[in-house]
Amino acid sequence: MKTLYNVFALLWRVPGFVFSFLFYRSTRLLILSAAQRAFDRQLKRREKLEWTAYSESLQIPGALPYLMCTTSRWNPHAPLGSFGPLDVEGTLEIEVGTAIASARGWIITVFRGDFEVVALLYPGNTDEKTWKILQLPKDRYRVLVRYYGDYGTTILPAIKADGQELTASRNVGDEMQKSLDFFTKNVVNRKGFFYFLTQYYIFQLLRWQDNLPPQLVRRLYLPVGDPQITTYRYGVIKKGQQLNLSFDLRLLEKADVYVTYCNRWGFPAFWDNVKEGEFFSRVVPQDVVYLVRVVNFFNRDPLNLDDYQFSCRVLQHRATAVAHADAGKGSSRQVAQG
Repeated sequence: MKTLYNVFALLWRVPGFVFSFLFYRSTRLLILSAAQRAFDRQLKRREKLEWTAYSESLQIPGALPYLMCTTSRWNPHAPLGSFGPLDVEGTLEIEVGTAIASARGWIITVFRGDFEVVALLYPGNTDEKTWKILQLPKDRYRVLVRYYGDYGTTILPAIKADGQELTASRNVGDEMQKSLDFFTKNVVNRKGFFYFLTQYYIFQLLRWQDNLPPQLVRRLYLPVGDPQITTYRYGVIKKGQQLNLSFDLRLLEKADVYVTYCNRWGFPAFWDNVKEGEFFSRVVPQDVVYLVRVVNFFNRDPLNLDDYQFSCRVLQHRATAVAHADAGKGSSRQVAQG
């Protein structure tokens, strides 16, 4: 009977998947076009470029639809700052010393065009302690910086282009807490018909991933990034189930492990900072998509998770697992489901 139900379910899930994907792509194109016009108008009237903290960008009218259609998967684990767009003739200089002083781990990404990554800076590949100079072809760029394990005060780095200072470093205070406050009030477990249409295909994509080419699933789902820095695991957890991660504790000497759980509308319901080698999430009260990030800040070479016996499983509710999950609820800066 269950097999028969699954066959009939495909009759509405497959058309829904196709419609949702096409709706997402067309909406993304429209939003990007509108955003580019807005950026051009902003460039013409502003006197000087300035960093925008994540909590500030979230409060701009229309920010949530833009983020849901254009940026990477939600990452509530670290404060973010964005700078640009800026024109570069040949050299871009970034004050990495500010990042070093602001957080235990950090990633600075330089984008060209929409979301083409042209440079990634992080502790493992950056020996400079003050300024990093990048040689870039003439074009328009944006810079994003994300701090993991911030020290309580977020300072965004100074930037120069072709020898001219575009911005001094900017102290935005406790950006981690500001972002979490906004998330708690406006983002956590949010719902809406528009978001359901743009995100429905994601839930089905991950539900069917065992029967689809892995490369296709990665391209459609994963955030912009570099596998040298971040390794991902992802899938679906159904109501009444929970996530189990198991790995050698030596992994935590090399990288941080984070998990984000998003509802069918694409918004985070809750998230975890994994600090133990045997981890059980809470039992989920609704269907969610999970994204595990293993962030490798300090090494030039990618991590092979098999070297640390890394396993990622979805389990049915078990009393022993619940006890572990309850014991792990004190993970740092974890927000309860709204």
